[in-house]
Amino acid sequence: MRNLIKLLMLSVATLVFAGSAAALGLADLDLDGSVGKGEHKYVPAISNPLFNETPYITTEVRPIYLHQKMPSNQAGLFGGSINLVAAEIRIALTDNLGIIATKDGFGWIDFDNTSNGSAAGINDPEGLANISLGLKYAFHNDVENGSIATVGVEYEPPSGTLSIGTSLAYPLDNVDLQESGDGFVNVFLTGAKRYEKWGFQASAGVNAAIDTDHDSSLIHYTLHADYELFEGFYPMVSLNGFTIYNEANRPGMTAAAVAGFDGVDLVNLGCSIDCGTVLTAAGGIRMRATDNLIFGLGLEKSIARQDLMDWRTYADMVIHF
Repeated sequence: MRNLIKLLMLSVATLVFAGSAAALGLADLDLDGSVGKGEHKYVPAISNPLFNETPYITTEVRPIYLHQKMPSNQAGLFGGSINLVAAEIRIALTDNLGIIATKDGFGWIDFDNTSNGSAAGINDPEGLANISLGLKYAFHNDVENGSIATVGVEYEPPSGTLSIGTSLAYPLDNVDLQESGDGFVNVFLTGAKRYEKWGFQASAGVNAAIDTDHDSSLIHYTLHADYELFEGFYPMVSLNGFTIYNEANRPGMTAAAVAGFDGVDLVNLGCSIDCGTVLTAAGGIRMRATDNLIFGLGLEKSIARQDLMDWRTYADMVIHF
């Protein structure tokens, strides 16, 4: 019930934002970007919403609910679920240039009773996720052939409040998930091509930690395909990868029992030993309800190295102007 209430609150807030934008006259501005006036058919992927940025330049609000199941067979330390409600925001400045804010929201973690280390007094934390802000530029925008390619950069300062409190001694008395370090810089390349009813998209980038002793840095990459089965209805599949290329050295997180975990896109634990690569496969559907409203449901499963993700579900909607 608590999860449903939070999702409803976020949805209401998003609709209020959209209504306020229209009331303030933003709809009268030239915010069409690269999808306005039917130039491109816009079908964004569902999985990996933080790192798999759409190459299209859009003005939109995208509320998301994410539920992630953590594995419980990793040294008995984890098990339970991570939940997040968030709203990504994108604003088109021109056909080729846009502002993006793809990370924010409120998260809460529910550990399993059998694996949350009650002797250590580990709590079930909740708090704000970091925010992020950046720019993206479509350097190739071929409307006639239905292709587009975009580069972008985004900064994520340590602005959240989510952390795990324990009764352990320093430095494990408070395990920061979002609120410390110096943040991250994410640089990415993303592109898409539509061919009749088919849509293809790919992205790759580097999410680099500024404080490399506190946070790990990773390379992320995605391949995505969708198909318009009938008008406005799109089944889709995606493959996502996350490879840590620079391990951290966070105090208290170098013991072998915990050093191999990181959190991939949701949280950063400063993985320091045997970090490896996480690969996931995802499937989902999108339905275009109106010209400016798209709904999505998705399921994602780890297929190589679970880290903190066993499986994940998504529910979102895209309100674009």
